Amino acid sequence: MTMGVGTCRWMAPEILLNSRYTDAVDVFSFGVVLSELDTHNVPYTDLRSENGNPLSDTAILGLVMQKQLRPTFSATCPGWLVALASECMAQEPTQRPKMSEVAYLLRTRVRQMGQAKEAFV
Repeated sequence: MTMGVGTCRWMAPEILLNSRYTDAVDVFSFGVVLSELDTHNVPYTDLRSENGNPLSDTAILGLVMQKQLRPTFSATCPGWLVALASECMAQEPTQRPKMSEVAYLLRTRVRQMGQAKEAFV
């Protein structure tokens, strides 16, 4: 992401609060993308206001900045993927994994799934 450019629903809280841009911002956004891949929906589209209308971007951003909101996952999403996405979307940038760690975990899980599939053939 280029400074000042991006799609607000994927932005890390620190960018919304005008803090310094680091690699952790991209890790947060990747966590949001994982939720999107799971649900097949744009993040936060499942949320409604008290009167049943979709939440506005302004309301969503306010809740994200206040540590009160993160994207949802389906009931069928593997627990390890929800856990990984949650780590990626940690409120504190220093608590998020490095992308190299995320990539390693994803490669490992894909390899394990391939081995499990071969066992049934």
